[in-house]
Amino acid sequence: MKTYAILATVALIATAFSFTASGQAPAPTAGEIVYVSAQRVMNESVHGRSEATRIRTLQQTKATELRTKQQTLEATRQQLVQTADAATRGQLLQQESQQRSDLERSTAEAQRDLQNLQREVNADLQQRVRAVLDEVAKTRDIRIVLNSETSMMWG
Repeated sequence: MKTYAILATVALIATAFSFTASGQAPAPTAGEIVYVSAQRVMNESVHGRSEATRIRTLQQTKATELRTKQQTLEATRQQLVQTADAATRGQLLQQESQQRSDLERSTAEAQRDLQNLQREVNADLQQRVRAVLDEVAKTRDIRIVLNSETSMMWG
């Protein structure tokens, strides 16, 4: 069922992009050039929307974790400013240093996790689109498929 939904989306997009500027379907040629919008597939397919939600959820979770760590660090810095006792101040300095290191490490980890998920989603989407394009190519004489986001179009 998911394959059919992706197939329908890609076929619809490929058809939409293969129309001429006047809005009419072109005369059959010896091999069509079609354009596929990966962004549009991501936005309009059930699987793409699901994966986009998964990415947003991870972003929100990581942002909340980092915000909490940042607030804790700020609270420690505030205590440090208000403390006059040398022993307490030394302890707070050590705590502040540890919290800062933890925040930096967590920020780098969050970025890495988000990049890995984005790569995974992109690879999966690309694999699914290729499979669907193979199916579409069996029914149409497609010569070449271009990515509409990165291809330069000249008319």
